[in-house]
Amino acid sequence: MAQPFWLILVVWGDRYHDGYINEIAGMTLSLSPNCRQVVLVTDRDRPGVDTRVAQVSFPEGFRSPEMFQGGYPGKLAMLTCPGAPGDMRCVYLDLDTVVAGDVGRIAADLRGPGEVLMLKAGTMGFNALSRLRHRLSGGKGFSTGNSSVLAFTAANGRALADRFLALRSDPAERNRKHMTVDDNFISWAAAQHLREVDAGLAVMFRREFLSRLPGYARLKARLPWVRRRREGLVAITLNGMEFKPAALLALSEGHLLRDRKGRKGRWSRADMGSARDRIAEYCARILETSPRP
Repeated sequence: MAQPFWLILVVWGDRYHDGYINEIAGMTLSLSPNCRQVVLVTDRDRPGVDTRVAQVSFPEGFRSPEMFQGGYPGKLAMLTCPGAPGDMRCVYLDLDTVVAGDVGRIAADLRGPGEVLMLKAGTMGFNALSRLRHRLSGGKGFSTGNSSVLAFTAANGRALADRFLALRSDPAERNRKHMTVDDNFISWAAAQHLREVDAGLAVMFRREFLSRLPGYARLKARLPWVRRRREGLVAITLNGMEFKPAALLALSEGHLLRDRKGRKGRWSRADMGSARDRIAEYCARILETSPRP
C-alpha cells in the first residue's frame, strides 16, 4: 500500500556538487507521487540547490570535525529527520544513487514503526540467526549492512540518533567499533529490528553487476527472473570511487569492470540490461551539471 514519505539527504564538503542533489531530489519528486518533502542536511547553505529541497544545518552533536573523518559518523545526522512527524516514513539515499523508479515503494516496504531497512553488505544478512548471534554475544557480534539506502520512521530514527549521541558522550564507548562508522552503528543499534532492502527495489552497483566468481555476473544477467527484477529497480547506488559518473561514462561497451574486492563484470547491455542505459543517462546528467573550471 502506498505511504507518504520524506526523502532525507546529507552533504558536507565539496565532493558532491549541487547537481547531485538536484538530480536525486528532482527524480524522486518526479517519480514518487507520495513524496511529501525532501530534506537536505548540510554543513552550509547551498544556493544552487532546487528550491523544493528544504536545507537544514547539521544538528548539535553532529558538527565537530571528527564526525566527518574516517567512517563519517556525522552522516548519522540523517536519522534526526528534521521537521518530520514522528510517524512519517523516511528514506535516506546516498547522493551517488541512480533513482529509476518510485522511491515510495521502499518506504511502503516498512512493516512496522520499529523496523529499519538497510542494504545487505555481508554474507549473513539480517535474519533470525544474525539476531540470535547479536543477543548471545551481548551485542559484540552483528551483521554489518550498507547505509547507502535506508528506510525508517522519523521517531525510530531520532531514537537511534539520541542513543548514538548519548554513547558518544561516554569516553568508554565513543571509540568502540560500532561508534566510528555510520554503517556499523546502525547495524549494531538496530540489530534486532533490521531487514534487508528488497533486491527488487534497491541494489549496490558493485554487488549487483559484479561477482568474484568467474563468469557468474554474465550468467546471472541471463536469468529471466533476474532480468525482470532489474527492470523494476527503484535505486542503484554507485558507492565506490571506481564507479563515479565520469569514470563510467568513459567506458566502452563490454569493458571489464573490477572493484577493490576482486569482483568483476562487464559494462554492457547484454550483462546489465536496461540498467546500463539508465546509469549512463544518470552519469551524463551529473556531468552536464558539474561546475566548470
